[in-house]
Amino acid sequence: MRLLNPFVLILLSFGHLVTDLSGGAVPALLPFFQRSFGLSYSSLGFLNGAFQFTGSVTQPLFGLLTDRVPGRVLLPIACLVTGGGLALTGLAPSYAALLLLLAVTGVGVAAFHPLGYRLANQHSGERRGAATALFSVGGNFGVAIGPLLATALVLEFDGQGTLGMALPGLVMAGLIWWRVPRRPPDTPTRASDSVAVPLRSRIPPMGLLTLVVILRSAASVSLNTFIPLYYIDVVGASETTASQMLSLLLVSGAVGTLIGGPVSDRFGRLRVLAMTLTLMIPALLVFLNSQGVVAAAALSLAGLFLVSSFAVTVVMAQDLWPENVGVASGVMVGFAFGVGGLIVPLIGLVAEHRGLLAALQVIVVFPVSAVALTILLATAMRRLDRLGSSAASSHGRSISAGS
Repeated sequence: MRLLNPFVLILLSFGHLVTDLSGGAVPALLPFFQRSFGLSYSSLGFLNGAFQFTGSVTQPLFGLLTDRVPGRVLLPIACLVTGGGLALTGLAPSYAALLLLLAVTGVGVAAFHPLGYRLANQHSGERRGAATALFSVGGNFGVAIGPLLATALVLEFDGQGTLGMALPGLVMAGLIWWRVPRRPPDTPTRASDSVAVPLRSRIPPMGLLTLVVILRSAASVSLNTFIPLYYIDVVGASETTASQMLSLLLVSGAVGTLIGGPVSDRFGRLRVLAMTLTLMIPALLVFLNSQGVVAAAALSLAGLFLVSSFAVTVVMAQDLWPENVGVASGVMVGFAFGVGGLIVPLIGLVAEHRGLLAALQVIVVFPVSAVALTILLATAMRRLDRLGSSAASSHGRSISAGS
């Protein structure tokens, strides 16, 4: 039996936190970029979309690299690239330069995640949901802290304030290089019915799971992008209040992640996925039709339900593709998330022509569609379980016959 390594998991989680500061900082900086360059909503959507795209769709490539070349060297490099790229955005002389810097920042994010999830898997013991949640929640808190830190720096030091975002990455790169083991632990390979089933039979559930994550990511990235703008332009709140509401959304998601992983270990991953996506729908509807404290509470619940299945879907993908854990993680955390981010400019166009409230109303379609796909996923998973059981039985009979 493999034992959970809490020290390494906590260190990896803090590395995740530092790397994902950018995920919360970029949306919070959009109003500042808008004022500096006179940008439209769709141009702002392309900025965040470029960051999300490069930080996501390249993750399967880094996942393939980490599956073939074990080690931890990419982690400190990723921290430095992410922090450095984000630090220079406040000094960008043009929109094109800003777009390029955000794309480079995204590449740093992409390099960190597949290896981080692979190492978390290797140090998880038998509590995979809980360990993956612990690693994931570091990123959630990083995204939640990012708006507060970036806004405070820019309000205090103007554009040069973004330079302060380089320091956490520099510190964390040194700690990871110093304390994370150079080699992964020597552990027995985890038995899985999925390995006994041909890959072509695992493609339908993997495809459906990817579509669910794309829709969940479209909702998540869209909310992260437009909630600050909604509070400033529609509600009439200050930039500080808008940043606080974004952080409320993101912190709630972090809490949801920390709860969702252990709960899925006990009650089943598919059940947790379906339940949380379903509960997110009424929470978002209440937010869109209320004000003040009620709206804040509903936004908090929407964030909690939306992100609580994050670690769950990563472990589901690893179960479906156990021979390539890094690639599976990269597909879920990277590719699917990035494709979902590509929808953000479309939401920006809706905001330009119909208003921000109408754009937020469109976002409700995403979890509704994801719930429908989860029903199909449940059917595909039951079929895969039957195939796995049949393959295991056939293998057992072959061993008995050979003896």
